[in-house]
This record gives sequence, C-alpha cells and structure tokens, in this order.
Amino acid sequence: MAVFLIFLLSFFTFPFLLNNKSEINNSNNCEVDNRGEEYKSYAKEGYKFGRKIQKLVFRKDLEGIYNNVLNEELRYGPRKAFVKDKNFDEIFPNEWSSKIVSSKLPCEPVGWRGFMLSNGKIWFDRNRLGDWTIVSINQANQEEFKDKNISGWITERGLIHPTCFPRIGYYKTPKLNKFAKKFNIKNKRDFKSSPGKYIGKIIPLGHEIVPENINEETNDRILSITKNLNDCFNFSLNKGFSNNRAKTTDTISIDNIIYQTGNEQNVYKNNRDHLLKVHYRVFEKVELSKCNKLAPQLTPECKDSYLIKLGYHSGGTAGWLGFYYIFGIFEDENKEKFIVPLRIFSNRNLALNELRG
Repeated sequence: MAVFLIFLLSFFTFPFLLNNKSEINNSNNCEVDNRGEEYKSYAKEGYKFGRKIQKLVFRKDLEGIYNNVLNEELRYGPRKAFVKDKNFDEIFPNEWSSKIVSSKLPCEPVGWRGFMLSNGKIWFDRNRLGDWTIVSINQANQEEFKDKNISGWITERGLIHPTCFPRIGYYKTPKLNKFAKKFNIKNKRDFKSSPGKYIGKIIPLGHEIVPENINEETNDRILSITKNLNDCFNFSLNKGFSNNRAKTTDTISIDNIIYQTGNEQNVYKNNRDHLLKVHYRVFEKVELSKCNKLAPQLTPECKDSYLIKLGYHSGGTAGWLGFYYIFGIFEDENKEKFIVPLRIFSNRNLALNELRG
C-alpha cells in the first residue's frame, strides 16, 4: 500500500514540477573579455545578484524580494505598501515566475540600464551607495489609479492644453536655478519635488522672470512656474508660454492621453511626431483637502486638482522623459485663476504614496 501511495504521489507531482520549471537555470558560462578588472568585478557581482533573485522567486519569497528593493520605491512595479498584505501568488503570475526561474542569468549589464532577467521582467543594479538592489519589476499585478479613464483635464473654459502646464524637470534646470537664485531658495531638491510649499509664500503667484533682451519674437523665453489659466484659452502657446496669437484647436485624445496635433485622428495615429511633443494623461482627481494641504499659504482655497503624467518621448534610447505632477488651480486677489504645480514625482509609486499615505 505504501509503495502504491508513493507511486501516485510521484505520478502527480513530477509533471507539476516540470510544468512549473522548478529548477533554476544554471547554464550560463560568463567570460567578459577585453574589460578592466573593475568592470569584470561589477559583472560578476551582477551575475550573483541575479542568481539570488532567481532563488527568491523560486521559493516564492515575496518579503525577501522586497527586502532587496533598497531604493525608496521600485521605478516600475508594485509599490511596497501594496504588497504588504498580499501573498506571492497575488502579485506574480505562475508564468511570470517560471520565466524568471528558467531564464539565463546576465553576464553583463544592458548599457546604462543595468542588468535584467527574462527580457526585462526584472531589472537590477547597484544604487548610489554601491549596494545591489532590484530597480524595476515588470508584468506583475499592481494597483490602479482611481480615475484612469478620464480623458484630459476639463475646466469651465474647456480642455487644458498639454503645453499649458508649467513644468520643472528634464531640461528645465535653468528655470529651477533662476527661481532658486532670485528667491534665495537653498534646498533646490525640495523646491523641485514640492514647489507648492514655495509658491504664494516665497514666490508670488503668477511671477515671471523676464530676460533683459526679450522681444516680441522671443517671448517664449519668459520663465514661470505657474500659469494663468486664461492664457491657455485666449492665446496659442509656444513651449508653454503665451505668444499673443489666436488660439487654435490643436489637441487630440488617444487612449485618454492628450496629444498636440493639427491632423485628423486616423492620420495622426500613424505618425510618431505626437510622441515627441509634450503630452499628458490624467490619472486621479485629488481631494481638495489634499490640494490645500500641499499649499496652505495659497488663499482662497484650491478650486480643482489632479494627478497627471506629463512629458514627452525623447525619440532615442532614453525613452519617455517626464514626471507625475499634482497640479492645483488657485485664484489670486483679482480672481484670476492659476495652474500651480504642488508636488512632482519621478515615478507612479511615489505619487501613489502621496495620495494613499
């Protein structure tokens, strides 16, 4: 009887192990030629860390995986707070796990992006302190934004144009530096991530920095970190600044992303030019109490607020360049409405942390 039970157990268990590819792939023979010793050491450490990740996935050790996320949050993938009350199978599909465990370990990094497992399902690298960390986890189950189906930010005047939102981010460092210098802001990192703390307190609402040599043809060089909402609808915009020309209809919504275009939709979908221009997507309406908390010095209180993803594609290997922003609409003493950047985040997880606590 005991022999028969062992036979049955083996009969049903063996195919299960095969289907789930329970054995960790160990087939790579890494030889990094024509490289310095420092690079060889880096590649060897990366290989070992990749093996460590595979073992954690093999054991379905969710806590162990996230103990190796040393940065504040994953760049892409489920955020730390979301997985706390979940088990491994709720986050990672069986097929995902099998491919990670059976994938070949990387012998070298993928350029500046670091190391990857299974064609990018997991990315990992050293952090700024030199410690190895998981950077991104793709194709895992994660939480959604509440209002992901909103198509653009609609005001009583109409849809807000992508270029109307004042940006501080990629290639906007001169703007950041000039405002920091003029208003003696020492902590530029805090200013960049939490501009709402400074606007209306240190920086007047609607303030612009105008170069001495400005003229009518180059007034797009005016620098501002807030935007008068009327300008978005009264004038056309050039790089986010009014140029006193008549406003034209030049936006289109594709998959709830607001692009700049003057073409018909069926033509525009086959043209990549829209990706290279500033575009945005609304992800979630922000409670007015939260909006007011991010800029308590601004009165009257916040009129409207959203979390949006704002930026553009580089057209090269850098990919998409931009940030997640919480913007609010506030009035000045003359009842003029302004779009104000309150918080800026480098990825969705940091934005979700702000909204969910």
